[in-house]
Amino acid sequence: MNIILTHTDFDGVISSALLSLATGIDFIKFLSNNQIWYENLTGQEVISDLPCPWKCSLWFDHHESNLKEMKERGVDTALIPGKFEIADSCARIIYEHFRESVPFPHYFEDVIRETDKIDSMKYDSLEEWLRETPVKCLSNTVQLFPDDDYRKFLHYLLDLAKLIKRHEPQKILEMENVKKRCNKFRTYKEESTKLIRDNYYFHTTDSEKKMAVLDLSEFKTPARIDKNFVYIIEPEAECVLFINAIFKNNVKTNDLKFSMGINFTRSRFLPAMNIAKIFEELELGGGHSKTAGGILHAATKLEKLEKKENILKQIVEKWYNQKKAQPVI
Repeated sequence: MNIILTHTDFDGVISSALLSLATGIDFIKFLSNNQIWYENLTGQEVISDLPCPWKCSLWFDHHESNLKEMKERGVDTALIPGKFEIADSCARIIYEHFRESVPFPHYFEDVIRETDKIDSMKYDSLEEWLRETPVKCLSNTVQLFPDDDYRKFLHYLLDLAKLIKRHEPQKILEMENVKKRCNKFRTYKEESTKLIRDNYYFHTTDSEKKMAVLDLSEFKTPARIDKNFVYIIEPEAECVLFINAIFKNNVKTNDLKFSMGINFTRSRFLPAMNIAKIFEELELGGGHSKTAGGILHAATKLEKLEKKENILKQIVEKWYNQKKAQPVI
């Protein structure tokens, strides 16, 4: 059976909608980057915005770390149908690939333009990022809220992908279930900002106090939060490092998830910074140059704490070493 496999974010939603329109495939499944490795692939899948662990019928992606990982496995990506390109969003790659042959609805041009900004965080100011345009409001609903049932969340992503194929964003926002998630996001933002204010700090080795650390790894339940809300409180911070615990079957493990991003309002002053490189050098993970993340494994709580402190120091050190090599803007 042909199926579209895509990422559990807004770029994944738009990418799957475009691919569904282009291929006629209505079956869509949303996966995290880790989940794709456990899929029983047949080679008939269309994969977007995710790593490609094996053969597939089409693959579209824009993550440099995924390309590097495939090459390290000896995969000749030139032989995989589809398109890989470094771009602001995977949706952009798919749109440009098919736009001459597929009559996409007229509103998709604006949707793709905003998806580029949303996925790459290329906003000129905090105010622009917080501004509630129709597309931005839709993207805000594609947020796994703390009290969300995960299966219902995945169903919502699927519903939204199907809706965007037929309706303009403003029309979708008038629908009751979407309205509820818009309001839920506003509450979530207020509560998250308070939580961040009470828990963020600067590491002792960060003498310039430019890397805000948000460590919620000691929380007893999964902490679902947008790390970029840190900039509402610390607009001069150059980046934020978010550390979260990993839960399996609702049981907290000793593994930690690291997620780091450059302040989108400051990134033009730090053009050569590459966060993905930091995580790759530490063998934690990868991502984009401006936002990346990875997993730290530990067998015991003591090992977790020791490793976390060691990794924190190394990330701070590598960040400032990169910064010293920055061109003067």
